Amino acid sequence: MEYSLKNKENIHLSKLDIEVESLKIINPKKLGKFISSTPIVLFEDNSKNQYYSFKNNPDFDFFFNRLKDNAVKKYNAYTGNDFVLEDNLFNSFEFNREVSVRVRKNNNTFVIIGSLWRNLEADINKENKGFYKFLLDTGLGEKNSLGFGMLNDVR
Repeated sequence: MEYSLKNKENIHLSKLDIEVESLKIINPKKLGKFISSTPIVLFEDNSKNQYYSFKNNPDFDFFFNRLKDNAVKKYNAYTGNDFVLEDNLFNSFEFNREVSVRVRKNNNTFVIIGSLWRNLEADINKENKGFYKFLLDTGLGEKNSLGFGMLNDVR
């Protein structure tokens, strides 16, 4: 993938034309400390289509357990593996703030609630390196196809 992108001056994503100024390949050996670059969205209850909000229910255990379950489920579905993450998704975290984002899709406008995070730290090892690389590539939580839940490696 790196080779195919190195020689490109422009990339076309849907209706966007993006000029490539620089290319940085993230080395999985350096993973371990992340920030959310877009809000992480989770449903509190999928059957009610209700987003999780810290203003209504400030329960970090609930949030991170649902986030971990969602991440492992997506990783296993994509890879066909039977990966199990024994530890917490992150060892430490710093809540930044909760945000609401107005989204317009198919002439409908709706509000999505998500949260922004700093200092999401994880112990990366040989067994889970591919899992955390996957999270960097695809994002955390739900609504990733709309750009939510994107992570940046800050090491």
